[in-house]
Amino acid sequence: MGWVVVVVIVVVLVGALVLVRRSAQEPVSDGSPQDAAIGLSLQVLEFIPTIDDATVVFNAPLPDGDVGDVLRDLLFDEALRFVHEKRRSGLPIDGITSIRVVGIRKGERVDVGILKIEEPGDLPEPPPVPLPHLRATGDPFRGLTQEEMDLAPKLKDRSGEDGIEPVGEMLRFSERVDAGLRLRGVDPSTASLAALTRSLFELAGYSLNPASALTFVATRDGVDTYVEVVPHRDDEYPELRRSEMTSFVIDFQRSRASRGVLVTEKFGPFDIYDMEKRVPEVRFVPNERLQAFVDSFALDWDS
Repeated sequence: MGWVVVVVIVVVLVGALVLVRRSAQEPVSDGSPQDAAIGLSLQVLEFIPTIDDATVVFNAPLPDGDVGDVLRDLLFDEALRFVHEKRRSGLPIDGITSIRVVGIRKGERVDVGILKIEEPGDLPEPPPVPLPHLRATGDPFRGLTQEEMDLAPKLKDRSGEDGIEPVGEMLRFSERVDAGLRLRGVDPSTASLAALTRSLFELAGYSLNPASALTFVATRDGVDTYVEVVPHRDDEYPELRRSEMTSFVIDFQRSRASRGVLVTEKFGPFDIYDMEKRVPEVRFVPNERLQAFVDSFALDWDS
């Protein structure tokens, strides 16, 4: 029995020595694309330090025109946090006097601004809570059980429609939500409905467990929500089919989640009311309810 204990001790010591050696050999990160800023999925494409300044290039899609104060300030915060991390890791950047922040617009690098350092190397502390600083003030599922539910499908002749307006052109986002999406690498003006839906739930503090490219289970406060996105193809009629609704309900029940939400660019038939009455744990978010759905993710700053 004693020899077994000796063998176990030797194995543990060898493992510890290997870990220490690997840690010592790991190079200091140079800000390559696989490195993300602390606290969210914002990528740092490049980090360029010099004697007097540093440049942080974020993979953050910038809007056309003015970047806006909210997005600019949040990018400054994350650049400051990133430079702090680099200095703590041993990079000799104690004398910098400014941090240049860069984002991406239409594939090109664009200056966001320059953060001046009053005393060389005396970096101000970034906010104590890493991004996202944003939290949902409401629950999108519960919101859709109230006034949003009164947004009935429109009675109109859709037979002559050429298609559905792109989501990025149809929806409007508050400046804070817009900034939060861009800090996750999502451009609200061009992103797919699936990407927007996932990012909105993430911004609202849900943890996501993807089942496919168009389905996931979102969990917050111990409640699981099964979410399915039904995209619209250009060659199909722009209305949600009953078969798609039935398939969603079956998949929701199989998921064992507490509630389910179907999100689609398509227009909603009146059948959705009947389905929601028969299965009160589900909600349908067709074209007519999309803006109300986005608005229900009201975001505010965390204190």
